[in-house]
Amino acid sequence: MFFSFVKIDAPPGQAHTIIDVLESMRGQTVSSPGCLGCLLTVEVGASDTICYQEQWRDRETLERHLRSTLYARVLAAMELSNTHPLVEFFEVNKTGGLELVEMVRNTQ
Repeated sequence: MFFSFVKIDAPPGQAHTIIDVLESMRGQTVSSPGCLGCLLTVEVGASDTICYQEQWRDRETLERHLRSTLYARVLAAMELSNTHPLVEFFEVNKTGGLELVEMVRNTQ
């Protein structure tokens, strides 16, 4: 599983423009083969910092998405950033949920 994370520092007055661009593609991204989720957030206390996250089943579907015209919208939104945008990709080999919390809390 792969996660992509993009953090954009919106110039004053441009946050809504960037949010609109990213929101306009969210539905298409989520319905793309291999996409497991897509999330758009604004950081609390930093209303001009926008975070865009995607979750992909495997590297092949992520790479296909990165080459797509749809991802060009993410790139366009990044170009509006006030500072160099943060772009990170994470490969996840193992995941856990509440069972991990329970296991850790019960082994004290």
